[in-house]
Parts: sequence; C-alpha cells; structure tokens
Amino acid sequence: MLFVGGAFGKLLCGYLGARIGMMQTVWLTESMTALLIVLALWLPLAVVMAMLPLLGLALNSASRKLVFLMMPVDGK
Repeated sequence: MLFVGGAFGKLLCGYLGARIGMMQTVWLTESMTALLIVLALWLPLAVVMAMLPLLGLALNSASRKLVFLMMPVDGK
C-alpha cells in the first residue's frame, strides 16, 4: 500500500515542484507526513490501512525533493 502511494508521490512531487516551488513542496509534504503519522497513532486500523497510500505519497515525495536539495549545483 505504501509503495503504490510512493510511486504516485514521485510523479506528484515533480509537478508540485514546478508549480509551487521546491521549498514549498518540501514543507507541504513534510507537514503532510507528520500529520498522517500522528493520525495513524489514533485512528482505527481499517482507516489507517486506507490512509497508507496517502502516507506513502507524502513520504516518498518529500524524500525525493530533499535529495535534490542536497545535491551540489555545480555537479561536483
């Protein structure tokens, strides 16, 4: 379930990065990840299972953008 959301997260992250900017995308996806993890602690299991693709989307899209933020600009 997380993998399906993660695959869409990589696609969505590129689109969001182009539309709203890289830093705003990182803030949005990191905030969404934190919120969904906190919700997963309190919600029933059936709801958490339904929410897992959305959590995967947030987790993978945030990590993808953070990797690009840490890469050197000059290619060294």
